[in-house]
Amino acid sequence: MQPIDLSHGLGRREVRAITCRFLDLHRQRLERIYEDLHSTKSDVLSVLPLLLHLNHPMLPGYVSGSTPAGIPDFQVTPDLARIAKGMFRGFNDTHRAQPRYVIHGLYVMGSVGSMAYSRRSDLDFWVCHDPNLNETELEQLRSKLEKIEVFAADHGLEVHFFAMNLERFRAGQSEALSKESSGSTQHILLLEEFYRTAIHIAGRYPLWWIVPVAEEANYEAFCQHQIGRGIISLDEFIDFGGLQRIPPDEFFGTAHWQLFKGIGSPYKSVLKILLVEAYAREYPDIHWLCNDIKSAVFSGQVEQLDPYLLVYRRIAAYLSQRDELERLELARRCFYFKVDRSLTKQRSRTASNWQLDLLEQLTQDWDWDKTTLISLDNRRGWKVRQVIQERDRLVRELTRSYKVLVEFAQRFGDSSKINPVELKLLGRKLYASLERRPGKIDSINPGISTDLTEPMLSLHRTGQYWSLYLGAVNPQQTKNEQPLKQSEILTELIAWLHLNGILAQDSRLRPFAQNLLGETELLALRQAVAKFLPDRNAVFRSTLRALGRPARLRQCGLFINPEGMQVSGSPIITDSYDPLCFGHKKKNLINSLEQILCTNWGEVHCARYEGGQGLVEALVKYLTLSLGSAGTPHLPELEVHCGDKLYGNSIARRVDEIFRHVGQVFGPEGSGGRCRYILPLANTHYLIQRQGEGFGWQEISSQKELYQLMAEPMDQFSPLVPDPRAFPGSPLTSICNHAEEGCLQLFYLRQRACIDLYFMDENGSIFYQKVTETDPQFVLARQHRFLSSIQQWQGLTSNDAMEALLQEPPRYFRMELSGQGQWLAIPMAPPESELDSNYLPLRLMVLSNKQLVLSCGDVEFSSAVHGKQLFQAIVEHILALRQGRKDYPIYLTAVQPQSLDSSDAWHTMRLLQYRRQIETQLNRIMQQLTQA
Repeated sequence: MQPIDLSHGLGRREVRAITCRFLDLHRQRLERIYEDLHSTKSDVLSVLPLLLHLNHPMLPGYVSGSTPAGIPDFQVTPDLARIAKGMFRGFNDTHRAQPRYVIHGLYVMGSVGSMAYSRRSDLDFWVCHDPNLNETELEQLRSKLEKIEVFAADHGLEVHFFAMNLERFRAGQSEALSKESSGSTQHILLLEEFYRTAIHIAGRYPLWWIVPVAEEANYEAFCQHQIGRGIISLDEFIDFGGLQRIPPDEFFGTAHWQLFKGIGSPYKSVLKILLVEAYAREYPDIHWLCNDIKSAVFSGQVEQLDPYLLVYRRIAAYLSQRDELERLELARRCFYFKVDRSLTKQRSRTASNWQLDLLEQLTQDWDWDKTTLISLDNRRGWKVRQVIQERDRLVRELTRSYKVLVEFAQRFGDSSKINPVELKLLGRKLYASLERRPGKIDSINPGISTDLTEPMLSLHRTGQYWSLYLGAVNPQQTKNEQPLKQSEILTELIAWLHLNGILAQDSRLRPFAQNLLGETELLALRQAVAKFLPDRNAVFRSTLRALGRPARLRQCGLFINPEGMQVSGSPIITDSYDPLCFGHKKKNLINSLEQILCTNWGEVHCARYEGGQGLVEALVKYLTLSLGSAGTPHLPELEVHCGDKLYGNSIARRVDEIFRHVGQVFGPEGSGGRCRYILPLANTHYLIQRQGEGFGWQEISSQKELYQLMAEPMDQFSPLVPDPRAFPGSPLTSICNHAEEGCLQLFYLRQRACIDLYFMDENGSIFYQKVTETDPQFVLARQHRFLSSIQQWQGLTSNDAMEALLQEPPRYFRMELSGQGQWLAIPMAPPESELDSNYLPLRLMVLSNKQLVLSCGDVEFSSAVHGKQLFQAIVEHILALRQGRKDYPIYLTAVQPQSLDSSDAWHTMRLLQYRRQIETQLNRIMQQLTQA
């Protein structure tokens, strides 16, 4: 074939010749595809352009008669008409005229017709449409394409259509990032791949075809000149743009994208990222591979133009020049696996053997012996150790090239031009899939082998670690064996085996665990993990939509006492006991807890916790990942397992009850993030509440500390929510259930020699006080006067006058037990605040300089005058006024500031605590004086 003669410039004859040469080259590649497909798939591929050209109710892809369709200059050949009539019974309208031609071009790109194409390869089509389509028309076109994809899939052919707006593409406005689309992360590099691999199916021809390589740097001006001369018609050609300029930041985006794709298809991605690395080394004068193809077409030398073979040879030249022979060997392996043809298995002489012939020649040039080829051809049967080694090699190579490209882009470019949302999505996927962290389970087999199952494994406990060994390995043999995997978390090893397909249902896992764990118990644990994770592939799967949101739990598995437990004493046979407060010593029966967490980012994390505190830490982790403040709250699937024969069901039921109740309380249907949850465990309590973006906990070691914590002032409504088993025999749970925002309440319980008072303030805090009086009316009247004075001052300090005016008076309740043993809060009318004529109010005023003034009736006593003797002076005055019995308690009627200061010092809880402190001092002095 003679070279195209451009000595007199480009004319119509040269344009026709170049176009014909490209079409002949593409026709050869298409014929290779048809040869490799069986008749049904071949027919489906043949009718795809017809389905885009016509809208007909009898054809797949029909949406409506007005759906965008029509390909310019598309001709229905007799063979195509025959295939269409055979596939679509009754269809005979193959020559219908189109009112307009909306599909300007149809192209298939990728490995089609190359060495790397196989029957398992999918087909990616660019569907270039009229850029003036409105949104309704675009939606109809997308629907049509989706229906055609389904039709092809039903016949065993996987195709993907990408609707392409040429004007947006040329302006760099790519489609949004998706599983198949790289979004804005690459443009020129994607275009170069298109020019290198795309096959013209129907419609207009790429204008790039006819631009000589020497004119690439002047692409736009050259094209405009030829259009102006009438040599080129845009009714015949379509202009995707030139490759004269590539922004350096595109290498940054491409590095992310190829690493992202490499998670599922590492061999293909290693080749692509190595090619991009080679291009980056040539920047800014990049020698594009697609230009090699165009030069060969212009010169008439089209015999060695396989796109994938060109990719390998460019990579090989690049790595050889750098003397990186180990990387070159890996590139060869990736190329071999991408071709996906076996050289050591018997083959029949068919038309498709051109791939094997080329591959055989290549492997001879690489000096690969038969042993190497046998091993590579048996890749689908590789077992776990070999797969892990291969996976690590691939990840190292992808990561190395990724770092090279990122450093290049940072040195030469501006990565801010890439959509930051897309970079975040890619970064999150890479973090979720490739980042190695303690307790994180990795997928070790990205399509390398098809069967990793092992018939026998051994599990040994050494110190704090569990170790996995392949085969039957006894303790003496472990000294000479390398463990497959080690962890402190037993369920991590079991889940790792299960999720990576190493542990089949009939596999034997034999424990050597120093009497901690028998084979029967281990089998039950295996079954529990498999039940919790039934779909191995779905666990590691994530969508870009999910990656666009904060990490959230999809599943939470809790495995309690996986190594067994020992409990002394006789078993308890009732269901009413609490296994977390077991027996008269209130023992917690949870020795250890292991947690498996699966997130919407496709991550699986395992953690181990010890004892009661560990249970709380696991609960807080569960809440943070489920209901953290960022994103939409969502409670995951929950599974709890405890294999103990005697107490397992009770323990699992109780833990499940706690997690579900706490999740309900903090969830969107409960009190939300503002409540404070009280959980009893053994001889202590824990307070769980929001902290920043997540949740935190606080241990409460005594009843005194519990009451202090319950009385802490809150700056917003934060009700206390006890676990249903938190306060047996106490009215506190019933009292907490009455919390109401903005409402001041007093609950009292009459005892034999005293009265228990529970003050609940407007934000749900509870102040407890015991008074040594037995007359409720007398006690409540004094409390009412004090609470009313608080409300009066809070009303004066409020910024909302109407709110202060309409403030609800305190509510009062009497606590009593029902016949069924449940605490009831009986509403009471507000007590009469009128006291007998001999009663003198006792008020405390706190001045701005922290001086105290106590007034009894009209007489005032101040710390400025009396100093440290202030309290004794007022007590002596009160005793002098009393007649008869003098030692009954002294009560403050009010505590008030000097000014209308609304600081936290005048919070209801603070005033109640301050009152108790002052009253305690006054009554202690009174006892000393009356007993003297």
